[in-house]
Parts: sequence; C-alpha cells; structure tokens
Amino acid sequence: MTIQLKNPRGIFFVPDRTEIKEALARVTHLAIGAHPDDIEFMAWHGILEGLAGQGKFFAGVTATDGGGSSRIGAYASVTDEEMRLIRLQEQKKAAYLGNYAALASLGYTSVQVREQNRKDVKNDFKAIIKASRPQVIFTHNLADRHKTHLAVVLLVIEALRELGEEYYPQEFYGGEVWRSLDWPPLAERRAFDVG
Repeated sequence: MTIQLKNPRGIFFVPDRTEIKEALARVTHLAIGAHPDDIEFMAWHGILEGLAGQGKFFAGVTATDGGGSSRIGAYASVTDEEMRLIRLQEQKKAAYLGNYAALASLGYTSVQVREQNRKDVKNDFKAIIKASRPQVIFTHNLADRHKTHLAVVLLVIEALRELGEEYYPQEFYGGEVWRSLDWPPLAERRAFDVG
C-alpha cells in the first residue's frame, strides 16, 4: 500500500530511497510545519535525535510550497514557480543533510492551507501520522500570530482527534519560528538541548 497525497503537487522524498511506507513506519519524531524551513527552526532537537541514530528517526512535513516566499536580493526577480522549486530543493537538501527518514512537501499555497483546502491538508496530515505513529510531534504553537502557522497547528490537532487516542504521540510540542517566546512564564516553556 502506498500513501497518496491529496494535492497533485505534493511529494515524498526519502533520502535513503527506502519505500515510503517503510520509511514512515520507522519515524519516531515528526515535525509538521507550514512553510519550507519552519521544521528546521522548530524541530532542531528532533532532527538531532534522528541524526544520533539509536533507533530514532526524524521526518518532516511542509504544508506549503514556498512559492509566496519573500523576494529580496538575488531572489527579487524570481517567479512564484521558480521560488517553489528553489524551496523544494532546499527542503530536499535539508532532509538529506539531516538524514531524515522522510520528507513530505504537500505543495499547497498558504491560502489553500488557511481556507480553500483545509480538509485535504488535514487528511494528508492524518495519513502521514497514521503511517508513522510518531512518539513525538513538533508543530507550531497555538499562540502563533502567523495565520498559516495557526492553521497548521489547528489542523494537526484536528487530525489527531479524528484519528483517536491510539495515534496520540507521547510528546507534543508547539514551537515558535519567527518571534520571541519570552512572554510566557518559564514554567510554561520548554527549551531543548541542541548543543
């Protein structure tokens, strides 16, 4: 059985070329982010766990395609389609260097994640969580001010609720990728040793 993503632009990338079902079945740490590079910011600890080996494997899911990324400097004249391909190549390089068990780039636009294709995005999340049954999930936090980040964390929670308790991870972390988390009390924060 193979996992079919809802979006025709969605892809799986497995650096060691293991079949996707087998690659996902070994995942212990799963990060689900809105944009290309979000997972590397909020789940560095999980990536390091996978790199260390010892029976731990990291996988990342990026909901959007990166086509709407900011354009400055060398990227000022790059089209959305060119940027989408650039960001996909960056994610594949990160997966290769981070020795990910798998990378899923779902290929949606931010508007599709927030509004138009919420059900498809959620169903993709469900399929990946069901196939991987991770012990740890990293995603965005519920206090995030970025609308696409917030949409992703809410869809991850909806996906888990629909799958049921047998698919709940042992640990669930909402990370921050673009602003400070100095405002919550220390008792409500979790810092990971990535040294």
